[in-house]
Amino acid sequence: MTVYGPTGAVQTAAPHVVQGSVALSSGTASVTFTGSAAFSGSTHFVCSANDASNEVAIQVTNSSSGITLTGEDFGSDESDTVYYNCIGH
Repeated sequence: MTVYGPTGAVQTAAPHVVQGSVALSSGTASVTFTGSAAFSGSTHFVCSANDASNEVAIQVTNSSSGITLTGEDFGSDESDTVYYNCIGH
């Protein structure tokens, strides 16, 4: 799989995708990437996430070992399921 930027230039040398879902607990959840899912650093991947139940924004915070997902508020999305998709190297 090759990842391209908007000008057609190759963006990453050996990219991979990690995707899944996780339930928020009190509006937040952490996902740890291990083995082949691990990226080479917190700045070497980008993620998108969406709440499966409500139309609320989900903030994704990268770390060297995975991501933290945080719901926009602590109302109806406290325990919603969030789907995430990360790509990088």
